Amino acid sequence: MDQLRSITEENARYNVGSTHRTFNVPTFGLFGLHPANTGRFDFQKRGEGCGGVDEAWEVRFEEVASPTMTRGYGGINLPARGHVCVDPETGDVYETGIELRHPAVEGRPETEAQATVTFGREPETGLWVPVEMRERYQERGGGRMNGTARYSDFRRFAVAVDEDWTEEPEPK
Repeated sequence: MDQLRSITEENARYNVGSTHRTFNVPTFGLFGLHPANTGRFDFQKRGEGCGGVDEAWEVRFEEVASPTMTRGYGGINLPARGHVCVDPETGDVYETGIELRHPAVEGRPETEAQATVTFGREPETGLWVPVEMRERYQERGGGRMNGTARYSDFRRFAVAVDEDWTEEPEPK
């Protein structure tokens, strides 16, 4: 866990803008859908037709458990809310959206953050992968940053193992 935290903090050094953040990972919106985390959230079907797919369901969520999955300066809870655009038959996720609000603390302004990720099917593997993440950060009193990351050239990594097993007779 310490190594994961260290890697996350190192990645955050390369964020653009004055808002320090570690939640802007394209798969972050999927964490709430993991069976270990669904109890932390209230989910409500909002409607149908989202993410460019007529049959998809828009499901809104709000984090209700504490401590929250995302923490702010001084370790304060930052409950997430947002939406998931999902195929009700297959469970395929077409889009996620996360919204966080960090109150003013330790001389830092109140900040609102949003990250919306669009997923698409990768043709070679058939897997759903993030293809675009749009971020918006608004600091009370002025600072604003918008960013878009696009993902492509996905590759499959594989390891081949060749095993040779020989049964040895039991000693007498």
